[in-house]
Amino acid sequence: MDNKEQKKCIHCQTTMEIGFKIDHGKSGFWHLLWFRGPAVGRLQGGIKLKGLEKYEVVTYGCPSCGYLADFVDFDSKRQL
Repeated sequence: MDNKEQKKCIHCQTTMEIGFKIDHGKSGFWHLLWFRGPAVGRLQGGIKLKGLEKYEVVTYGCPSCGYLADFVDFDSKRQL
């Protein structure tokens, strides 16, 4: 995703600013990821991730109304 691409807020039409969200757990911080395909459960619990394509999520925030919008960065493809 071209980080210079300007996006307009769907609520107030203000130009949004690029940023990111992180997930915080007991062992640290993680950048949000998007996985291609449906979530498939494992017998041991959790979700099967092996072999799935994963991509970073880019978040834009509106400095006027505070609206956040997430977009998949298809240029950031990684294989698990």
